[in-house]
Amino acid sequence: MYIYPSAAQVADSTSAASYNTNKVYAVNTAAAGTEYLITIKKGSITVATLTLEGQHAMVIGKHRTHTIEAAHANVKFTVCGTASK
Repeated sequence: MYIYPSAAQVADSTSAASYNTNKVYAVNTAAAGTEYLITIKKGSITVATLTLEGQHAMVIGKHRTHTIEAAHANVKFTVCGTASK
């Protein structure tokens, strides 16, 4: 996995925001086995929901204007450059 951060880690991942990006690196800092939901929306319409297990991370691709939010503050978001995969 290659991560090219283009901004500092987001302070509050539980508030919906677009971060004006197509890729977000998400990490769940909770204990292994603790799953938290991540939701991607276009306005009030839910586009996707993902579950991220504790102590795991992933790069999430989304439309630049869609918002992303986590169900718990243990999930941290970092805005990534387009070369991240």
